[in-house]
Amino acid sequence: MDRSGDCGAFCRRTALFCLVIFSRTVLSYDPLPDGYQSLSAKDKLSVLWGRISEQAYDAQNLPTASAPPASMSKLASVDFMSQVFLHIADEMPVGRPKLPHAYGVTCKIQLVISPNTTRKYTGVFRSGGVGVIRLSLGALNNQSFNPGLGLKILIDGKPSENFHCLSPNSQAEPLDRNFFAGPFRSIVPPNPNHSAAALAGQRISQKTVEALPGTDSEKPDNGSVMGLFEQASVTSDGKTVEKPIAPLLISFNPNPALGYDPRDQQDFRAHLMNITEGTLMFKVAVKTYLSDGEVEIGALYTRGPCVASEYQDQKLFFQHTRLPWRKTGNDLPRSDSFSHVMAL
Repeated sequence: MDRSGDCGAFCRRTALFCLVIFSRTVLSYDPLPDGYQSLSAKDKLSVLWGRISEQAYDAQNLPTASAPPASMSKLASVDFMSQVFLHIADEMPVGRPKLPHAYGVTCKIQLVISPNTTRKYTGVFRSGGVGVIRLSLGALNNQSFNPGLGLKILIDGKPSENFHCLSPNSQAEPLDRNFFAGPFRSIVPPNPNHSAAALAGQRISQKTVEALPGTDSEKPDNGSVMGLFEQASVTSDGKTVEKPIAPLLISFNPNPALGYDPRDQQDFRAHLMNITEGTLMFKVAVKTYLSDGEVEIGALYTRGPCVASEYQDQKLFFQHTRLPWRKTGNDLPRSDSFSHVMAL
C-alpha cells in the first residue's frame, strides 16, 4: 500500500515543529537603543511596548511547542541559572532561551500606591510607577497549572526594579485552572508533595545562590525567597533612598472579577488577552513580619492591552533581585525572617 501521502503529511508536521523550535532558539532582535537606561521610565515603556506588541500572536493560534530536552538540561547548570541574578537589563542575555514560564501574556501597567496607606516603606513601595507585568505558567500541560508573574517597574535613568511572585494555588488539589484563583506572593511555602524533579530544581537553585559573588549579606537568603530590599532603595523618578525600609513579603491579590471556571480547558493566554485597558488587576499588600496580617498599600491597573507575542516570550527579561531583606528600619533579625513560612 502506498503510504507516501502519510509520510508527506508527517514530514510537513515535523518540519513545522522543528521550525517553531528553531525560531524559539535563535530568533534575534536588534539590541535596545544606545542610552536606553538613561531614558525616563515613560520613554523606556514606549520602547519596550513597541517591541512587545510588534509581533503579537492571534488568540486562536497560540504557540505551544516545548523546548527540546537538550535545552531544558541547562536548568541544571549553575552558570546558566546565575544569569538571572547577574544580568542587569530588560532583555534576555544573548543566546539564552526562556525555559520555565516560556509562554505568557504581558500587559502595560501602573502601580498606584494609596495616598492613605502607611508611609513606612520607601522606594517603589511609596512612589509606585509604570512598567509591564508578564503573567505565565511554569509549563503548558494538562498535569499542572503553575501561575507566576514578573513585574517590571521602570525607573528614570536607572535599571528597572523587578518583582517575581508565584501563586500557592498551584498546589491545589484538584487542579484549579483559574489563573486568578489565588494570591501571587514573593515567598511561597514549600510543597511537601513536590516531584523529584522539582526538588532537584530547588537544590540547583540553592547552589546557584551559594555560587554568586560577594558575601552572604550580598546574596539572597535562598532561591525561593524573592528579595524586596532593592525595590525599596530607589523611587520611580530615579532618586536613591538613603535608609531603605522594605517589607519582607509582597502579595498581588487578584481582582475576583477576572476569575473564571477552574475546570476551563481554554488556553490561559486567551483569557488574559481579553483584559482591557484601565482594569484593576491586583490589589497589592505587604507584610513586615510573616506572622502579621497583610497591609494593603495600593493597586495594579492595566494601562493598555494585554499581549501574547514572540518578544515578550523570548526576549523580555526580569532580573531576580540579589540583596536579601535587611534590618534597616526594621527590628527582625535576618536569621528569624523565615520562621513562619509554613504559616502563610
